[in-house]
Amino acid sequence: MKKSSLLSLHRWVALVFAPLILLQAITGGMLVFRDPLARLLNPAAMTAHSHGVPADVGQLAAAAQDSTGRHIDRLFLPREEGGVALARMQGKSVPYVATLDPFTGKLLSRGSIWRFPTEAALDFHYQLLRPPFGALVVILTGLALLTVATAGGLHWWPGRNKVAQALKIRKGLKGNMRLRAWHRTVGALALLLIAFSSFTGLTIAATTLPPLSSQAVVERPLLSAATANAAVATARRVFPGSALRDVRFRSSGGFQVNFLAPERNTQAVHSVEIGPNGRDVIRVVPASQNREPWVILLPLHTGTFLGAVGTLVLAMEALALIFLAVSGPLSWWRKSRKKARG
Repeated sequence: MKKSSLLSLHRWVALVFAPLILLQAITGGMLVFRDPLARLLNPAAMTAHSHGVPADVGQLAAAAQDSTGRHIDRLFLPREEGGVALARMQGKSVPYVATLDPFTGKLLSRGSIWRFPTEAALDFHYQLLRPPFGALVVILTGLALLTVATAGGLHWWPGRNKVAQALKIRKGLKGNMRLRAWHRTVGALALLLIAFSSFTGLTIAATTLPPLSSQAVVERPLLSAATANAAVATARRVFPGSALRDVRFRSSGGFQVNFLAPERNTQAVHSVEIGPNGRDVIRVVPASQNREPWVILLPLHTGTFLGAVGTLVLAMEALALIFLAVSGPLSWWRKSRKKARG
């Protein structure tokens, strides 16, 4: 493909998807610092101060439902000191969230997902709040970003011996020429990382796409705290040495109990499906036997496999992508306006 064609492909795909790419960059950057950012933005709702014996899952789930009047879908347990128990609930149009003190079960805060910016960022980043069609748009955005990165990189590539020179920003450039030079250099420096993130994110989104067919509304049974506790106890016997991460409350009345599996990676879980009576083990999926692509790709996509270094790299990538998503369309608009003026 000619370089002029590569530039046109890069430019027009970027212009069409710029708002969505910008949204992905902002929400992705927020998720890099998800827990500390949540506490910073809403300390009263996202920080627990009590100590002692943690409340059981049944008590926390029942407290979330009783205080909100909504069915609970999932309960996340805190993973560090000062963390809260976070319940994801059924909402009218968007998810509803409640946070609780993990020791006393006291309600700390409740409201739609808009009240919890990092939770909103999570849903926006993966499915634009509208599964499954929002997830399809995220997949298209991932394809667009991969196309933009590939076409831009091929158009820019100066040859192996001229890379350092091509990255320089000449002195004396002003206005739009300087903006374009910065856009080119930042894009070239972040190219491989952006391509890698778009590929891993695209693969995760495509392989975890929610069903496209509409799901029948099922009358959910009333939550029994005792049954929820029995389900967790049954699951613990399967993985006795693992820390509990979260519990899904199925519409059928059953449970999916997930335990952290750091021996595989930072995002992997052991999963146990429990029947509605809290005693029957329906299915066990150890992390070592989970073949879902997200188990391998999510630590790579989020940078957690590199610890603090990965967090720093992902934060820098998010800033670079935000700059590129703004500077590209701005440069095009300035150039178009100049041409219109003659």
